[in-house]
Amino acid sequence: MSVVEVLFGLLGLMALGSALLVVTTRHLVHAALWLVVTLGSIAGCYLLLSAEFVAWVQVLIYVGAVVVLLLFGLMLTRAPIGIGVALAIGACGVVLAWRSRTDGMRAGRLAIVGGLLPLIAHAAVNFAKFGTLFSVPGGRQLLSLQDPARAAWFAGNNESFFSSRFLSTTVVQYLRPDAIRFERLLPFVRFGPVGTNRASYPLLGNTPASSLTLTATLLMILAIVGAVWLVRHRSLTWGLVIVCTTIGALPTFLIGFLANRYLIDMLPPLVVAGALGAWVVAGWAADRPVRRWLRVGAVILVVWGAWVNVSLATWNIDQKSPGFTELRYALDDAIFPAPSPGLAAIQPGDPVGRDGLTAINVDPDAGCTGVYTAEQGVWVAIERGSARQTTQTVGAERVPSPLAAGDGWTVDLYDSAGAKTRTCRFTVGQPGRLDCPVSDHVREISFDPSRNQSHHWPIR
Repeated sequence: MSVVEVLFGLLGLMALGSALLVVTTRHLVHAALWLVVTLGSIAGCYLLLSAEFVAWVQVLIYVGAVVVLLLFGLMLTRAPIGIGVALAIGACGVVLAWRSRTDGMRAGRLAIVGGLLPLIAHAAVNFAKFGTLFSVPGGRQLLSLQDPARAAWFAGNNESFFSSRFLSTTVVQYLRPDAIRFERLLPFVRFGPVGTNRASYPLLGNTPASSLTLTATLLMILAIVGAVWLVRHRSLTWGLVIVCTTIGALPTFLIGFLANRYLIDMLPPLVVAGALGAWVVAGWAADRPVRRWLRVGAVILVVWGAWVNVSLATWNIDQKSPGFTELRYALDDAIFPAPSPGLAAIQPGDPVGRDGLTAINVDPDAGCTGVYTAEQGVWVAIERGSARQTTQTVGAERVPSPLAAGDGWTVDLYDSAGAKTRTCRFTVGQPGRLDCPVSDHVREISFDPSRNQSHHWPIR
């Protein structure tokens, strides 16, 4: 069997496997990315069959156009940027109508209608759901109805996610050049500290977020070049498109919630201005020495952007995965001398470290009883040892009874008032309570002194 045949078989298997993932994954963005792998593998098969033209058509048309269009469609379904794109279409229609006013306005009218229809549809759906044309009353969300603290936050913010008082907080966070940190553990880049609230009202949520400056460095540079060219040459059509898509992205800066996922809302104006900037930079490349440096810089920035975004995506997806954590420290042990960074030993009641810090809890009798990661001010369990679980029969003859105990903590089963419930009470520093319905069924009780939490569920 030749090398070409082996490569063809591997590419075929890769295409088949990724195609299965396209139709089985529950995440649409992941499905689109797996589709890129599928189409790229097929293009590789064409190359091995000496059909270079068909291979490049596959890459340029299907990967470069169809999949990118699909990804943009997914991103533009968010209401803020969707409205921005609709405004841009309508504004371009106004320009076309004005320019063609002497010889018919058909093209302009069609564009204006194309811009107005999405806005009308959005207003109709929003009115049917919430009774308002464009605003979304956050206090009427299901989460708000179930969480009094969340409902109180919306009540103090005019029942809205948005307020201009959050602008200083979000602009600084989404543009700051120090929103990531480097470390020697895989993937070598992690989120930096959470943003500082500069508003006069508390944030609804403050989760780790990077910045456009670091995750879209090349696009930001091209967008700045395009904006400068636009100001100097006063192109009305391009200016309207950029202004309207910026209007669509503006609500993101008014949300009282910091999150990395909101960076995608700024993509449309950056892409438009960046495309203009890329055209300007391409004109500079006519000079051979300049072209060489431009190529080097572009490659460096593309590699940088891919590394940062893949690293942060890995954090979001696998931070709480036992396998990922084990892989990180196994690679570190194999390459670097001990001890590994970002690892701490904790005991019940210890303060929570920075986001991403990995910690273990060691019981003098049971050994390692849990592995945790710090996330938004709490210890999140990655993996718990068997010493943290017990199975008991809950019945009247068993109450009261001790379920488990360790160094400084106990778990006991009690009768509650009126004997209508059983209470699983664990004590670590401060007592915690968990009420279970009266039952003779076997229940599994998972307790976690390090987090001062416990959970229970029937064994099915």
